[in-house]
Amino acid sequence: MRILSLVIVLITIVTSCSTTTYPIYPTTPVDTKVILAGKWKETNMNVKVYFEEELNKIVLSNGCQVVSANYNRFEPAISFSNITSTQKTCEFQGMDLDQILKETILVKNRSNKQIVFLNENQEELLILNKN
Repeated sequence: MRILSLVIVLITIVTSCSTTTYPIYPTTPVDTKVILAGKWKETNMNVKVYFEEELNKIVLSNGCQVVSANYNRFEPAISFSNITSTQKTCEFQGMDLDQILKETILVKNRSNKQIVFLNENQEELLILNKN
């Protein structure tokens, strides 16, 4: 009986001394989630992009190269994996599409119908308009 009382007292002391931590929520509003699903395009480099959000897949094409990848979103960040690219079929000026995915860490809304891919220095790599 004495041991049981001692155990109860120890449990009570440990329970009362433990601290509970709660998540800290930001006090500033967070950007709304970027809706990626569907077709997008960039007219200067003739890039077409298709996001399949249910499968977390992306396909990019500029007429010379086709790139596909899986992506994971960690709001507001994004990461691309399993990047596969076809061989380029023509001379290409500018950044390769697979390189854009490798450098992108964030996709943000620029407006209701425009998104931008940003690298870690917040430089714009690709600006897409809703098709």
